Amino acid sequence: MARRLMSISLVLILLLWAAPLLLALAAGGLASVLGCELNEGSIHPCILFGSDIGKTLYTFGVLGWLSIIGIPFAALALIVWAIITAVLNRRGVD
Repeated sequence: MARRLMSISLVLILLLWAAPLLLALAAGGLASVLGCELNEGSIHPCILFGSDIGKTLYTFGVLGWLSIIGIPFAALALIVWAIITAVLNRRGVD
């Protein structure tokens, strides 16, 4: 039970750190496919199925900076996770 909980917590820590980066990469890829400009300087129009998604792409693109800010927090969470895992392993908790 403890191993499963620790595995789930590890996946959540990594997902919470990586999600903004993945969204930023997806926004960049979509903008590239649609031939739109995407940068953190300003919102640029980008038409998809007749709707302007430029503001959404801009928001997702700027989320990439959140993953950079989140590196120290993710590192701290991983250190705490590793300590708890080591203690549980030493005690022989399954």
